[in-house]
Amino acid sequence: SIGSWEYCKRHKSDLRNVIAFINVDMVGGGGDLSIITEGGWPDKKIITPEWLCLFVDKVAKGLNYKTRFATNDIGTSDEGRFIDAGVPAVFLWKPWDVHFHSMLDIPEYVDPNALKVVGEISGLAAWRLANR
Repeated sequence: SIGSWEYCKRHKSDLRNVIAFINVDMVGGGGDLSIITEGGWPDKKIITPEWLCLFVDKVAKGLNYKTRFATNDIGTSDEGRFIDAGVPAVFLWKPWDVHFHSMLDIPEYVDPNALKVVGEISGLAAWRLANR
């Protein structure tokens, strides 16, 4: 998030041309694919635009993929910095992988199909946003 914060700070004028930001983080394992609707950073609530959450959910369902809406009680990822900078942003996350930040957080535990699913959803969502 510090890198995103710095990027947004340095590229304020460029961000006016950004339609939306789709953040994909920790999607190779873990629980259900979640569209995060809110989180905190560091001491305020960050709300993901409802229209963008619904848009990404509709794209996923159109591809016959299941998602759920959830909040991130431990904070926000990079999308929070873009929302703060005025860019609509959404966060796709598969929370609570048992190997996260452990000695077993290694490529062998990444589910290639999970990456495929998220790649298809985020790719098609980005394409549709760009071609509205």
